[in-house]
Amino acid sequence: MQVLLLLTKSRISESEDEALRLMIKNEHPSVKFKNITYEEVCSACDGLFQEYEYQMNELVSDYKEYCNDVGLFDQTRKMLRIVPCGESININKEYGIYFQPSDRGYSNHRFVGIYKHKKVQAIWELDSVFDVIFIDGRFEKKLVSGRDTNDYDGKIRSVINAAKTECGYDVRTGHRFFCGTPKQTSFKKTSSFGIMGARILNLDNYIDKIDNVDEVAESLKSATWE
Repeated sequence: MQVLLLLTKSRISESEDEALRLMIKNEHPSVKFKNITYEEVCSACDGLFQEYEYQMNELVSDYKEYCNDVGLFDQTRKMLRIVPCGESININKEYGIYFQPSDRGYSNHRFVGIYKHKKVQAIWELDSVFDVIFIDGRFEKKLVSGRDTNDYDGKIRSVINAAKTECGYDVRTGHRFFCGTPKQTSFKKTSSFGIMGARILNLDNYIDKIDNVDEVAESLKSATWE
C-alpha cells in the first residue's frame, strides 16, 4: 500500500481533506491519503513498548517533549511530571516544593507528582519556579517561571534546612525549586518496575476532567498507570 501522510499541528478542514483526497485519487489512484496531527502520533506511541524496553520508551518520551517544546502541539496544561523522590519525599509533600539541580532539563508541565513506593503520593499545580542561592544567611532567588512572589521564601528556607538535616542533601545553591500547594493522592503504577527518572504523562489519558488540582488529585486516586 502506498500512503501519503500529511502531518500537521491540527486537523485540516473537511473541505480541504476532501479536495486533497479527490486530487490524489485522480492523479495517483493507488495512493491512500491520510491527515494526522503530531499529537495523534505521540498518543499512538503510548503503550507500544514494554517497560523494560527503556531505550525505545526514552525515544518516545524525547519525541513527545520535542513536539511540545517547539510548539507542534501544546500539551502543557494537561501534563503531569512524575518525579521519583527518595529520602526527601516527606519534605516535598509537607511543603509542596520539589527541588533538583538547576541545569537538569525538563519539559514544560502544569503539575508535579511526588512518587515513591510505586505510586504518586501528592501533586500540586506549579505556581512559581525559582533558582535559589542561600549561603551564610544570604537568600537570593531568580524567577524561572510562574508567579513572582515572596510567599514561598520561608518554605524554601525550611526545605533547604530539612534536606540537609534529614537527608544529607546540600541544596543551598545550584538548585531549582518547583513550588505549589500540595494535594494528597494515590496514583498507582501497575507495571512491575519502578521508574529510573522523571516521567511525563498526559492526564487526558487517565482522567476525564483537568479543571483544578483538587479534582485532579481526587480523580487520580481511582486511576492507574504503567
